[in-house]
Amino acid sequence: VCQKFNLVCGARLNATFQRLQSQMLTRFQSIKAQMPRRESARRMHPLACECDIVETLHMRLTLLQMSFGKHIERRHCCFFPGE
Repeated sequence: VCQKFNLVCGARLNATFQRLQSQMLTRFQSIKAQMPRRESARRMHPLACECDIVETLHMRLTLLQMSFGKHIERRHCCFFPGE
């Protein structure tokens, strides 16, 4: 495949990943601020399900950042087709 195409697509994927990570962090912090401090009250809160989902996504994105962060900063494409 063309090198220019690889550069453009890699930059797009990396930028989208960083934007998604930033948006997810903002949402994660927003939901956490609305949740009660006590665990028993948190389980019954209307945002409990959304909090669990966002917390899981935040954790997965953080793990991806730890794995690929250095490579993304070096502008390498760290995403694999079909994965």
